[in-house]
Amino acid sequence: EKERFDAVVLLPYLCGTTFWAARVAPERAILAPCLHDEPFARLHVFRILFEGVRGFWFNSEAEARLADRLYAVGDRVRAIVGLGVDPEPAGDGPRFRARHGLDGDYLLYFGRKEGGKGVPLLIDWFMRARRAELMDAVLVLAGDGTVELPPDAGGAILNLGFLSSEEKRDATAGALAVCQLSRNESFSIVLMESWLQGRPVIVHADCPVTREHCEASGGGVWAADAAEFGEAAAWLSRSPEGASRMGRAGRAYALERYGWDRVMRDASSVIEGMRERVRV
Repeated sequence: EKERFDAVVLLPYLCGTTFWAARVAPERAILAPCLHDEPFARLHVFRILFEGVRGFWFNSEAEARLADRLYAVGDRVRAIVGLGVDPEPAGDGPRFRARHGLDGDYLLYFGRKEGGKGVPLLIDWFMRARRAELMDAVLVLAGDGTVELPPDAGGAILNLGFLSSEEKRDATAGALAVCQLSRNESFSIVLMESWLQGRPVIVHADCPVTREHCEASGGGVWAADAAEFGEAAAWLSRSPEGASRMGRAGRAYALERYGWDRVMRDASSVIEGMRERVRV
């Protein structure tokens, strides 16, 4: 069926369907790799994939730089596209607090509860900061999966399951900040969802993508260890207007950089660029 299409968009890079479709239709293949710096990315099979496609949709500048470093991307057609976001209904933070008996500040994580998303590290840093009395916020964990909590986590960590879209918006709107300590991201939907609710984020200093989002937007802070994490949370708690200002900056960034008009324009530019090269 490849002749019916101007382009075939393939993602993510790790899937067999992506590799073989790119081999079948290389002249029409646009790769949206969702790439991050992991051992798999250095396998020779993926060099074959990256060198064989016609164009790229990257999620972020940091992801594009990594692809340039690992593979011979060269001057092929590319754009920073990412994922489109829409304005969301405002969440009801007081409703979430009342439902779960939360009186003071709380930090929020939502997503898969697994090591690859930095959840064990988040729990460790949070508890270290609490024990050192750097902050007194509660940590709310929400999403699928299981986690092991330390014996002294009672009252400090609220471990919830999967939240509906409405309750996730409520949880986000009421949070002091949303925490995302994964080092391996190519975009981070979590950051965009946090910013759409006007709340700041705390990310890992060693994640190029999430840190770059924070630097570009002014919508969050980054931490390299438990002490910095605790200090970041304490500052946000002491400075509610500063936290709100960060959240507003993040929202403006998400809607401007990854609003659908911008995303569709950038995506279309790669397809048009491929057409131009074919005509030449």
